[in-house]
Formats: sequence, C-alpha cells, structure tokens
Amino acid sequence: MSIGNAVIQYARCRHALIVFLAIVLVYLFGLVHGQWSDMHRWNRAAADASFVLLTITMAIGPTAQIWPRLRVLIPFRRELGIYAVTLSPSNAGTEPASTLVSSADRTDPDTADHGFCPFVAIDA
Repeated sequence: MSIGNAVIQYARCRHALIVFLAIVLVYLFGLVHGQWSDMHRWNRAAADASFVLLTITMAIGPTAQIWPRLRVLIPFRRELGIYAVTLSPSNAGTEPASTLVSSADRTDPDTADHGFCPFVAIDA
C-alpha cells in the first residue's frame, strides 16, 4: 500500500495531517500579523487559519464534482471541518477584562457606540 492510500484510508493519518496543516497555518498567519501585539496577532492568526480550513472544507465537494481526480480529497472534509470548528472558538473572548469598559461609562457622545455593543475596547 502506498503512503498516499494509507493517509486517505486511515482516519488517524488524516487527523494528524490536518492538525499539522492547522498548526502551520496558524504559524504562517502569525508571521503575517507580526507587527500586532502578541494577543491580537495569535488571536487573528487562529481566526484566519480556521477560516481557511472552513473554506477548503466547503470547496472540496463542488471542486470534486468539476474535476473527478480531486475526489480523493473528499475523505478529508470531515477532518477539515472538525479542526476549523475546533480552532474558531480559540479567538473568541480573549480580550482581557482590564481593557473593556461599559459603553454606558463613556462620556464622549461622539465616540459612544449608542448601545450597539455592550463593551468597547479601550485603545492603549
């Protein structure tokens, strides 16, 4: 059995490959956002990697219909979707409480958000 068939046939290999891809994507997006603060950089890198994994997940089905040679990628949709959804909450709610202020506490009417968002981040 060739290595390619083993990766497609065994779910553990597919999971390991997609986890490796997710780690590489987060690292590469972290490099792209290198000028940002650490928290925002890795927060955004995780969000971008999750979005790319989700996009690939959704693109595999239609592309495999157009180009039958790509049907070999169909078994990867499950793992891509799993890790896209697993990675997505890692960027939610990571804003430290010390940088949040209630919008009711803002005194400047020009910068108030008029109640659309209960909390607004304070620029440091």
